[in-house]
Amino acid sequence: MFAEKKGPDIQSDLILALFQRGQHRTRILKMFRNHLHMFSVEYVIIPEEISPKEIEMENYISGQLALHFNEKAPETGYLLNCQADGPDIVIYQKGGGLHKPVFFIEAKRLPPTSSKEYVKGKTGGIERFKKEKHCKDDNVAGMLGYVQEHNFDYWYEQVNSWITELISDPAQSPRWEDQDKLIKTYVGDIGEYQSIHSRLQKNPIILHHFWINLYKN
Repeated sequence: MFAEKKGPDIQSDLILALFQRGQHRTRILKMFRNHLHMFSVEYVIIPEEISPKEIEMENYISGQLALHFNEKAPETGYLLNCQADGPDIVIYQKGGGLHKPVFFIEAKRLPPTSSKEYVKGKTGGIERFKKEKHCKDDNVAGMLGYVQEHNFDYWYEQVNSWITELISDPAQSPRWEDQDKLIKTYVGDIGEYQSIHSRLQKNPIILHHFWINLYKN
């Protein structure tokens, strides 16, 4: 007969699970930093049979990027699987009978399909996290920006200006604040930013933003 598991053991298991999840995130973010730029280089080699309209779609880009990440995932030292779910990418831990999500990424084109979609709108990016439509039970996630016009600095100023407009609107729920604005952490071959967002009920969520150039020359 098995002994009943005590509360402290359950708590220890939870702490270990959270630690392992944090380790996965660290490796995943490193994978982004190491391999996103190469994807942008390879992506501009476009098969002739794919129409220009399809190439511009977030779903198509995210599907190609998920395949790219799956080629690089073994370098993390973890058994990871990247799957595109529409425009978004979910990274799963696999092995030992497990197949559970460990990291979620919302993807948007820049320029967006609608004027402010990266931040807010029917399929708004950041707003989905604030309203707990994404990652309700997690406090760290990612966003990808597929830059197809202008440059990183242009979109950094533009996105933060859209957030400034929302800060001044008292009708917004949850409210937008200065901490919702993106902060630069690295700009080079890729653009990397970070932001913190209050939510409806849950604790704030940290978003890691990664932007890549996908110009069509």
